[in-house]
Order: sequence, then structure tokens, then C-alpha cells
Amino acid sequence: MSSLFVRPRLPWVLLFVLGTATTAEASPWTLREGQLVLSAGFNHQIASQEFLDDGPAQNFPLNGYLNASSFSIGLRAGFTDNIEFEAVLPITVVNYQADPVILLDQPAGSTQTALDYFQRNVLDLSRSVSGVSDFIFAVRYGWLRTPFALATELRIKAPTGYERPAGRPRRPPAGCSRRPAGQRSRFEKRSRRAC
Repeated sequence: MSSLFVRPRLPWVLLFVLGTATTAEASPWTLREGQLVLSAGFNHQIASQEFLDDGPAQNFPLNGYLNASSFSIGLRAGFTDNIEFEAVLPITVVNYQADPVILLDQPAGSTQTALDYFQRNVLDLSRSVSGVSDFIFAVRYGWLRTPFALATELRIKAPTGYERPAGRPRRPPAGCSRRPAGQRSRFEKRSRRAC
């Protein structure tokens, strides 16, 4: 019975909160001189497909799955009424999972048991990396506030040493083709080898 009384009140509470909210300072409005704003954000991405240069989306090999999360903390400061500075520092966690694969057959004269040999020769492309991502610095200049807001922004993104997960290369090495021999064009058959 208590849920009967709570549900009708929820829309009114939300309406009250939205109706009493103060004005927000967001792009393209620049902060007034001396104002500081601390912000935080969270971004989560998942993917099981990738887009390559040569065609539509295709599944990651070996049942691959990408899971990435980023938490960012930022600071905006009004230098004058029309000039604002912003700095953002994101912390990122990237996780790529794929099925392990065994590329080599056990040699005929091996003294290891089959289980030992295959356990030692498993290629696992799964990786997890975390750290500080690219630092972002921005300068924003506000041209107009009324009758509409207009601002220009210069944004600089600087690497901080974040290590990307290794595993699948983005581009094939020079002189190599990603497509199997039967799917290559006449030009590729003559000029490129499969790698």
C-alpha cells in the first residue's frame, strides 16, 4: 500500500526539482570573471565489431569483446567575462577479451605431454590496461550572450603516456594484405603478400 502513495508523488517531486533549479553555466556560455566550476563525467563503451578501411563493420576475431570505461574530472575558470579556461583529466580502463588460440602443433619428438605443450603455447590476446588518458586543455571565447549565445573554443589534447592494449594491429605491415588470397584484387595479387 505504501507504493501506491509513493508513485503519484514522484512526478511532482521531479517537477519541483526541475522548476527550482538555478541557471547552469554550460557551453557556449563562458563563465563570468572569477567563477570556478568543478565537473565530473563518466563514459562507458562496449564493442564486439570494428570498422576497417576496406569495408563495413566486422566482428573482432576470436570472439573478441572490447569494454572501456573512462572517468574524467574537469575544472573551468572564468578569466574575464568573455574568456574561460578548462582543463580535463580522464582516467581510463580498457579491457579486451578474446578466445585464446594455439598456433603451433606439437613437434613429433617432443617429450612434453600434449596438455603441457598446449598450455605453454597458448596465445592470449586478452589485455586490460588502466591509467591516465589524454589531458585536455581548452580556451573558450564568448562572442555573444544575447539574443543567442555564440562562442569559439580552441581545444588541445595532449598524450600522458597512456598505454594502449596490444594485440591486434590496426594496419597490416608494409607490403601485406589483410584479405585472404582468394579475395584479393589482381593488383593486390601481384603487389602484396598475405601476412
